[in-house]
Amino acid sequence: MTLRRREALLLAAALPLAARAAPERGELPDWPAQLALADGGTLERAALLARPLIAVWWSLSCVYCERHNPRVAALWARLQRLPQQAVPRVLGFPVDGTPAQWLAHQRERGWAFPQVQDAAALRQRLGLRRVLPLTLQARAGGALQMLIPGEMADEDVQALWPAA
Repeated sequence: MTLRRREALLLAAALPLAARAAPERGELPDWPAQLALADGGTLERAALLARPLIAVWWSLSCVYCERHNPRVAALWARLQRLPQQAVPRVLGFPVDGTPAQWLAHQRERGWAFPQVQDAAALRQRLGLRRVLPLTLQARAGGALQMLIPGEMADEDVQALWPAA
């Protein structure tokens, strides 16, 4: 086998493993048919896309997430007072630990927005950067509005849905 042919075969074998490009503004991320929630429930893709979405990828050991997530939790708490069909769904996507650890972590810190299982695999499926926290904002119907890497200031988090 020639060197060029060997290189071509190795490249072809590696293509399925290559990272997917992150969605661009206005594109529809490749959400799975169903998301498993930490509390044992599920969220169907149609329900996920029916409302705007604010999603945060985070880690139990991330100091930036420790400052960022209470801000997201405050936004989520404000949104709970409004008609639910009119406000975005807020979801957490922890990339490490177990559902029991996530729920305990939330209880200890006083925040309660829903958490999604298999977040690390989902981050790879969607082609998202390995930055934490990572906040995704999408319109109803699923079109990406913003993808914000890193910790956000409180004013910026609250501005994700200023009507709340």
